[in-house]
Amino acid sequence: MAKKDTFCILPWIHLYANTEGVVGPCCISSPAHYTKTAGNLSNQTVKDAMNSPFMNQLRKKMMNGEEDSACNVCYDIEKLGYRSYRQEKNETFKLKDAKLYGEYPVLNTLIENTNKKTGELKKFDLKYLDVRFSNLCNFKCIMCSHRFSSAWYEDAKKLEPLVGDDWSLIENNKNKKVLEIGGGDELWDKLEPYLKDIEFIYFAGGESLVTEYHYKILEKLIEIKNFPQLHYNTNLSKLKYKQYDLLEMWQNFPSISLSVSLDESGERGEYIRKGMDWEVILKNRKIIRNVCPNVYFSVHTVLQITNSLNFTNFFTKLLRTEFVDKPTKISIDYLHWPTFQSITVLPKQVKDIVKEKIGIFKGWLTKRYPKDHDHDHLLTELDKLVDYMYSKDHTKELPIYFKNMNMLDKVRDQNLLETFPELKILMGE
Repeated sequence: MAKKDTFCILPWIHLYANTEGVVGPCCISSPAHYTKTAGNLSNQTVKDAMNSPFMNQLRKKMMNGEEDSACNVCYDIEKLGYRSYRQEKNETFKLKDAKLYGEYPVLNTLIENTNKKTGELKKFDLKYLDVRFSNLCNFKCIMCSHRFSSAWYEDAKKLEPLVGDDWSLIENNKNKKVLEIGGGDELWDKLEPYLKDIEFIYFAGGESLVTEYHYKILEKLIEIKNFPQLHYNTNLSKLKYKQYDLLEMWQNFPSISLSVSLDESGERGEYIRKGMDWEVILKNRKIIRNVCPNVYFSVHTVLQITNSLNFTNFFTKLLRTEFVDKPTKISIDYLHWPTFQSITVLPKQVKDIVKEKIGIFKGWLTKRYPKDHDHDHLLTELDKLVDYMYSKDHTKELPIYFKNMNMLDKVRDQNLLETFPELKILMGE
């Protein structure tokens, strides 16, 4: 019997560390399943952190065709019949390209570099860097927390005694607003030698555009003349930081992908991503279009209860105003945590309304963009969203959503139902 395909290339070539230095499989894996046995860049070398008990066990499982619960986000998507992040990265890094004499050269090289009994890497060949150097951020998005946003700190301290276990807002280091991987210059010394061979860097946060390490890495890459693919997940609030002019630095890099996190426009967007100024976003979009036209500019939207009944109108607006020039420049993620904000919490009758709105939007898309390659990607994303929405029933958490959002509104002097009146349907109105 053939082994199940559970293999992901990332635990072999990729370094992901969160704002506390914990090294896991990737940014979408579930840290609850690995934090206790994971490595940490604060007190270990890169190689030692990659050879933690957890990572070794994960690689063993993948080589044996076994699933690990830390990677359920991908495996669950695959069970619904859709392409997962795991499969995308396997393709990006050519895991099974160029089949030769019944063997896959890339896959075989990875396995040869691994102790099959322990899962330990003999050497670590880093190609893909994703280190969240700190939680420094100027936004405090409603689906985030202090762990990934320093701006959340004061609100989190006020809310933590009130929200209980269903919203973990401050998990560790409760007396520190800015969380960062320990080590300072030592951390840079650990990472700098790997930059010469890096092929892909993912900058996220916190907010990467207000993070000193981001600019230090770009400076070093320019100095050593290595120009990897740069991919950003950003709130697009800053194009200059201290002495750095980002657009000037970008001129050195031939491949830059900018994924801007936006869930709504105007006042609605400013509610979800607290700290955002919609007019600044519009201005910065125009500057990038004029100064760096070769940057691949896209929008990344997180689907959750709050924007669930209007996001198709938001997408229509993005396309009509040419904020993005085609549907391929829109990507969707759906919130897994905190569960009470997930679209799986919607009652079935409201899920049916969301599905109907998606159907109408899909019709508009195919009519406006008749060429398949212009809209196929987004149509698939929307179908995946519908399947995920119906795949779980967390309706019992709807009261928790309104309870927690009401407390957040009081702290921030705002009003959910005034800003999103369509959500009144969830209260039977």
